[in-house]
Order: sequence, then C-alpha cells, then structure tokens
Amino acid sequence: MNMEGHQARLRAHLVELLKVDPRLDAVYALAGDFPPWVREPGFAGLARIVCGQQVSVASADATTPGVTAVA
Repeated sequence: MNMEGHQARLRAHLVELLKVDPRLDAVYALAGDFPPWVREPGFAGLARIVCGQQVSVASADATTPGVTAVA
C-alpha cells in the first residue's frame, strides 16, 4: 500500500473513533492527524521497529545502525 492510501485509512479510522467517543475531540484538536512514520524497508526497518519496542526511541536510533551494519 502506498503512503497516501495508508494515511487515508488511518484518517478514516480516526474519524470513526471520534464518532464513537466524542471526548477525544479535545485530544484531536490538540494533537491533530497522525504523522507518517516512514521507515526503511527490509531488515533495517524491521530492526529499528524491534529496537524501538525494547528500548527508548533515542536508544534505538543510536543502536540500529550498528546492528544493521553487521547483518
């Protein structure tokens, strides 16, 4: 799926969520739409996602280049 299609699906789901729970309108007013998180495809992107789940995002950003360099 291309990025535009992905963003459109996210937006559609967000609209439905806001319909289900209008209390989230205030949160949406502050935060806005989801920013696109584009990651490198393949092993490097997957390694970055896994590292980001296990440690802080800053640590993952620092660690991932070394991990993918040896792969």
